Amino acid sequence: MDLDFLLVLQNFREGTVNTLFPSMVELSNFTDSFWVFIFLAFFYWIYSTKRGMILWIGFIGSRFILNVAKLIACVYRPWVREPRLKPDADIMKKAAGYSFPSTTAVTATTFFGGLAYWLKNKRKVIAVLLLIVMLLTCFSRLYLSVHTPQDVIVGLLIGVVFVLLAPKIFDYLSSLDFKKSNIVLVILIAVGIAFIVFINVRAYPMDYVDGKILVDPESMKAAGYAGVGEYFGFVIGWWINHNFIHYKIKRTKLCIIVALIAVIPLFYWDSGVTLLFNLFMDKSLAGMVVKMLRLVYIFVIVPLILKRCQNAREISE
Repeated sequence: MDLDFLLVLQNFREGTVNTLFPSMVELSNFTDSFWVFIFLAFFYWIYSTKRGMILWIGFIGSRFILNVAKLIACVYRPWVREPRLKPDADIMKKAAGYSFPSTTAVTATTFFGGLAYWLKNKRKVIAVLLLIVMLLTCFSRLYLSVHTPQDVIVGLLIGVVFVLLAPKIFDYLSSLDFKKSNIVLVILIAVGIAFIVFINVRAYPMDYVDGKILVDPESMKAAGYAGVGEYFGFVIGWWINHNFIHYKIKRTKLCIIVALIAVIPLFYWDSGVTLLFNLFMDKSLAGMVVKMLRLVYIFVIVPLILKRCQNAREISE
């Protein structure tokens, strides 16, 4: 049934001479790019620490659960299961790995949906527009034939759950004293370690077509490690910030300039820092460390620099 729906969409796509194809690709690509990280980082540094942290909790938490679900389910892409589906060749290359749930649906929901949830009472029109963009982004994955409806629906549901839970999680984490935050830190790190163990002991499907494996288990392990690194970086960054930095925004001109400069390394993080760590570390481990350090940079290094700028401003005044 789900694959038949994709075939109907494919016929529509071909019948309309791929008119919507460029816009669907752009929508799909946005949530898979570094732009989301850059927006959320700058938002947290300069606009609102509370709302920024809530958005980050929904974003990172949902992506961690997504990675767990992908490696448990190990569902092949639609075109593997239905040879009549013919996605664009470049799209197929980017849509590597397993299909269920949809990463794009999760990210679009926690990003656009998270912003819409925040603005639902203040800026209703903007909130509605954000929800429309969210749904169109989810639809783009169906239009491009890289996900089935259940991939997208489950991804969307994961995102919705975390959008609704994130404010409550934020309130709980913010209420913790040093001792209790240490206990939470140990529990969260233990969860990540348990997932690493699962990644390594899990028996992955080993199906071949024309002598080529459909999904390379090593690439999926690397993706799993990267997801854990992202999760560890957020958890460690939150713990350090919560207990020692206590970052609060003071929106001075100097701080805005410093935050804009601090964004620049994020553009090159995955390429430059990954290349450096790959020189002396296993690829999967390097991916985990690089993703972890990116979140530590966002929640520890830059807030420390911004606090120094705030203090320097106060002294000069």
